[in-house]
Amino acid sequence: MFCSKCGNPLADNAKFCSTCGATVNIVQEDSPVLQQPAGRVGEAESIQMPKPVNVPKPEPLMQEPNFNGQMGYGAAAPVQKKSKKGLIIGLSLGGMLLILVTVVILFASGLFNSASSSPFPVLDTGKTQIYYGENFDSLEKEFPNKEEKRGSYYSLERSGDQSVGCLVRADKERGETKLVQWITTMNNTGLANGISIGDSYEKISTKYPDAMCSTEIRPNNPSKYDPEIDASVYFTVYMDENGNTYSYAEYEQKRADSIREQGNFDLAKWYALDFTVENGQITRIIFGDLVALQQGH
Repeated sequence: MFCSKCGNPLADNAKFCSTCGATVNIVQEDSPVLQQPAGRVGEAESIQMPKPVNVPKPEPLMQEPNFNGQMGYGAAAPVQKKSKKGLIIGLSLGGMLLILVTVVILFASGLFNSASSSPFPVLDTGKTQIYYGENFDSLEKEFPNKEEKRGSYYSLERSGDQSVGCLVRADKERGETKLVQWITTMNNTGLANGISIGDSYEKISTKYPDAMCSTEIRPNNPSKYDPEIDASVYFTVYMDENGNTYSYAEYEQKRADSIREQGNFDLAKWYALDFTVENGQITRIIFGDLVALQQGH
């Protein structure tokens, strides 16, 4: 124990300082707290301080601060939430309207035409799209001036020696007539994938590398086309029911395998795309199943 006046060491039971004569205050027993090293005084005080009574309950930690009030803008947080919600709703409605307008435009442009779902080449006449398996009744509405040429063969549109023709077959299960072959020689018509009447023969090999050239309508003796020698030739590519393409040799192998393994070969499940090329340019395009092509030729 030390004297609170002069700091002289005292005995534990001393009542007066032997140096300065000051009365020893017993309360100062706890005064060593003042002698704690710097930096630990706060710790000591916090230990000795009694716990406060009736201290107000602190605000929840997750309470959202009012930044607007602190910054002096005067707008309360709930008002800002409502504003954000309104903005989000407005943007959502605007986005939905934009999507709706886009879909309408795409439908009008024919992108969602049912023909686009076909695995086979689609004929684009500029007026409508024609595809294999289509109900012929729907085409009659597009071409009211159709002309019946022979039996189930119809000319839908004709201009001089140019025309768009269709061969139809009765579908007994559905009770409707189904398009099984289309043919075009008319300008401004062609495949929806970009090959049109009047285009160079080179487009054929770009789009259909399996197509083989022959001087006959069926390329039994395929050869390389030379526009300077061959005035008129045919390019043919074969397809299965999934739209996969095959050369004539590959098709013949598939046919032989089917006959050997199953005993038959269904021509109605195989298709051919024919191009007639004259002087280096495409002058006719035909597509259909092999039964229809044999009937048509």
